[in-house]
Amino acid sequence: MLAPVDRSAIWLAKTLSVLGFLVAAELVALPAFAMFFSGIDGATVAGVALAGFARNSGVFEIVEALADIWVDESQRKAPVDSGQLRARINVTSIRDMGSSAVAEIQSDVPYAGFVEYGTRYQRPQPYFRPGRD
Repeated sequence: MLAPVDRSAIWLAKTLSVLGFLVAAELVALPAFAMFFSGIDGATVAGVALAGFARNSGVFEIVEALADIWVDESQRKAPVDSGQLRARINVTSIRDMGSSAVAEIQSDVPYAGFVEYGTRYQRPQPYFRPGRD
């Protein structure tokens, strides 16, 4: 080793610098953790109240009805070979997002994307995207 100091001094310096870095990281992380993961306060109560607004204003029911229409149209337009694709187009979840709601619609058959978008051997047979029109 070409350092002009003893190896034990280098080892001690490395150890102290890592320890100093860990202390500095904890000094930043602990207050951030306390700020983001504190108990229930006014902001949390307001967020829960606003999330409930979507259900109370009818937005949730409207999104649910539109998702059902999209599923029905997609099932109607889906090509039928074995019937699995058509049968497995479903609404998987509807989530409140404050003053709005989001529906997730999918088909869990492994070949659904190949039918929708096609492959180099098979032309696309869109059923999902036209279902929203």
